Amino acid sequence: MVWFPLIRVVFLISLLFMELIVADNSVTYLKTDVRVIDCDLNPQLASRNTTTQLGCSIWCSKVEECERYKFCPFSDGKSGGECVLHTSHDDCLSQDVNHTCVCMIKKSLKYGNGTYTCQSGFYGSHCENIVKDCTHASEIPEMNDNAIKLMFVQPTLATKPFQIYCRTAPKPLVLVSLRMYSSVCCNLFNKSWAEYRDGFGSLLSGYWLGLQKLYLLVNEPGRNASFQVVVRNSLLTCVNLYSELRITDEDDGFRISLGRLSNVTDMSSCQEGMRQTNLEAEGQPFSTYDRYNGSYNCPEVMQSGWWFAENSLCTSTNVNGDFKFSGRSSISWLPDFNVYAVTFVEITIR
Repeated sequence: MVWFPLIRVVFLISLLFMELIVADNSVTYLKTDVRVIDCDLNPQLASRNTTTQLGCSIWCSKVEECERYKFCPFSDGKSGGECVLHTSHDDCLSQDVNHTCVCMIKKSLKYGNGTYTCQSGFYGSHCENIVKDCTHASEIPEMNDNAIKLMFVQPTLATKPFQIYCRTAPKPLVLVSLRMYSSVCCNLFNKSWAEYRDGFGSLLSGYWLGLQKLYLLVNEPGRNASFQVVVRNSLLTCVNLYSELRITDEDDGFRISLGRLSNVTDMSSCQEGMRQTNLEAEGQPFSTYDRYNGSYNCPEVMQSGWWFAENSLCTSTNVNGDFKFSGRSSISWLPDFNVYAVTFVEITIR
């Protein structure tokens, strides 16, 4: 009889540390990190106490709106813990100082007729596989379409999955930044180093993928990434496409190398924006107001983060500036183009 309590303890511990869980034979999960983010981005759906992590996962699998759960074992020696359901894939909200909580995202949405319906980016008979990037996704028939959608990926160098906006057809494309004119004021892109590194925003308020994710995607073995910038005003659309993008790691400041300019529209009004004489982004590290890699205080002057030139003028293309249309910190492309205010910026890798 002594063995039965011991067997129960071993069983409970194994449940708490499993990386992959199949709950109620209907939904599969993948373990992620516990991080601190804006609570408004990841509202709680419900919470209650459950006797095991498996019980928490089963509860989430039975609630259609649940896309993530967090299970925090009780610290007073009692069995069970708090189970919190979330309606978002974003990382869990509260800081877990002792690293006792476990966060899980749904890999599959539902199970029926003998098959799983996988979250975008996962594939396989039990959603056990995940694509490395959009190019990999384009090789999976069920993922190959021309709609931009949120997709889970895990590049070779990444330690965990993350989400990107991806289009797989006709050619793979990843959204790096999107800005559209908004009356919302101000400094929406004057963010910290950590925010530019990890990513921020939404498609409605302005979106930035994150430099670390960009680094992981660009440095996927066997990939040759292109960097495209699209800028619009009320009359013109300007496109710069660079064919050999390289990004270094954070220790080197996410330094950018653009390679060859392979396309530019309407050279007379657009021109090449990223490599103007003495204002080149080429070869420069990224800078923000709390981590400036240079001799001039460009993030303060331009009120944005960017690959600023080592020059007091900083840049000729302040695409992360404010939509206030006056002053050096306003969003801009090049002087001839700025006769009409910039209202749209899209940066992608291909």
